[in-house]
Amino acid sequence: MTALNSAPADSAGTGPSLLDGEDRRPSFTPTLLIIVYAVLLLLAFVVAYQLAPYDAKTGFGNFSKLATVLVTAVSALLAAIVTIINFDRNAKDARKLAILNGRIASQLAGYQSDLQKKLLDEKSSADKELEQFKAALAGEMEAYIDLFSAANYAYYTLQKLEGGRWDPGDKEKIDARMTKVAGKLGVLEPVIKFTRATWRGLRS
Repeated sequence: MTALNSAPADSAGTGPSLLDGEDRRPSFTPTLLIIVYAVLLLLAFVVAYQLAPYDAKTGFGNFSKLATVLVTAVSALLAAIVTIINFDRNAKDARKLAILNGRIASQLAGYQSDLQKKLLDEKSSADKELEQFKAALAGEMEAYIDLFSAANYAYYTLQKLEGGRWDPGDKEKIDARMTKVAGKLGVLEPVIKFTRATWRGLRS
């Protein structure tokens, strides 16, 4: 998954944008609008003078009335144009913002999905290791109990030698129990190796 800023910026400091491919046509600037307004006012005065020239009786009265009407019309027209331009610009900005929010939401959703998958994988691995540890621990505990039981039986059976109550069959019983638990020494092999290494380290 790509991050929000997946591509580095170039040497000019401009990198790929989330809004690449959007309409980048130049918009009307206030200066251009002022120039258009001035030209239209000039044309209004010219038209007013052509339609209502100077009169010896009324002077510029008719001209001023017509010029006022034309200037008002030009101002209203320009105000309508500015309103339309602003509305169009706001609509484009809203569309760009919606696209940006959608792309960010999509990238965040992808990132969240990857993160959840990674966490689930790690949890599954940890659970598996924990179960293996529990099983190994249970096996070790069982081996310790069986070995202790066999050793304890052998100890108390050998005590019969002190009282002269030794039975030749006792040796076979001890051997049988020791042989039975001998196979479980493999479970304790790591512990035995660690104990031997520790003991040798203490003696050296």
